[in-house]
Amino acid sequence: MVVKPIIIASPPPLLIVNEADSEVRLICTARGSPIPNIEWSKAGRVLSVNSTKFHKLKRRVSELRIARFKPTDVGEYTCKAQNYENGTAVIKIVAGK
Repeated sequence: MVVKPIIIASPPPLLIVNEADSEVRLICTARGSPIPNIEWSKAGRVLSVNSTKFHKLKRRVSELRIARFKPTDVGEYTCKAQNYENGTAVIKIVAGK
C-alpha cells in the first residue's frame, strides 16, 4: 500500500536558543509507504539528507545537530519528508536567540 508522507513529530515552530555555543538538536520523524527520505535545509541550502534511522513502524527519524549554536545559525530550518511515488510533507522551524 502506498501512503503519502506525514511528519508525526518535530521541534516547535519557534525555538529560542538562550545560550551561545550550546548544542541544538532538531529531530523530525516522518512515516509513509514507501518510507520517506528526510532532508534538512536552511534558507534553501541543503544541510543534511537521510542522517537517519529507520523504525519498524515504517517511520524515519532524522536529527540535525548543531554542535555550537552561533549567530550565523539563527534562521528558518526546513524538514522535508518525501517519497518520490506520492508526495512531500514539510515543516519549518525558526531558531533564534
